[in-house]
Amino acid sequence: VIVTNEMLQKSYRKRYKIVSKVIYNPFLKQQSTMKQSTKIQLDNGSVNIVFTGAIYTPHYDAFTNFISALFLLEKPNVRLHLFTNQPIKELENRGLAGPRIVNHAHIPYHEIQGVLKQATVLFLPLGFKTPYPELIKTSFPGKMVDYLLAGKPILVHAPKDSFVAWYFRTHRCGVVVDKNNPFVLKEKLSELLSDSKLQKRLSEHAMLRAQLDFSQEKSRQQFMHIMRKASQ
Repeated sequence: VIVTNEMLQKSYRKRYKIVSKVIYNPFLKQQSTMKQSTKIQLDNGSVNIVFTGAIYTPHYDAFTNFISALFLLEKPNVRLHLFTNQPIKELENRGLAGPRIVNHAHIPYHEIQGVLKQATVLFLPLGFKTPYPELIKTSFPGKMVDYLLAGKPILVHAPKDSFVAWYFRTHRCGVVVDKNNPFVLKEKLSELLSDSKLQKRLSEHAMLRAQLDFSQEKSRQQFMHIMRKASQ
């Protein structure tokens, strides 16, 4: 049995009493060489925090915390940019609107790296109080590898026992806020934005982890190793 991350591996061991092997979903080679051009130009005079992807139930309370943290920060030039296919009206109904939030339409995949490269910080949230705690724990968001490849500081706001929080904490390739608390989130965001050396270190670690853990070649080697052992 092959699973996509360590938390799913633990879940299978507990639920089915089996030992599984982990192979991460790799990035395609064209993702690392993809043109970084886009028609979207973020304001150079602002601190641009970027999120890309769907926004739904497993995210809402993490976003609520983040918006509260933005206002606690009291820096009007810090803005959250949302690139999602959710209707703006739906986002507004969820409180994801206001002077600190910029809602963008969904963009083609080939433009994503061009947007991520303009970000000051990339935001990777997962909810704390949701109807799907097991889903949150074992979730491996597709955007995670895109974020790592972008080589930008990543701010993770997710439960402590989630794969996402575990991975970034273990490899020190992002700032992890694993408490359901906007005040803690505000403090960590403030520290990140004020420390250029930390930003540089996290960016370098992120790009390194992308190559070490998520290359096609590594996934291929892991898969062939499992197949050889199974055939012996």
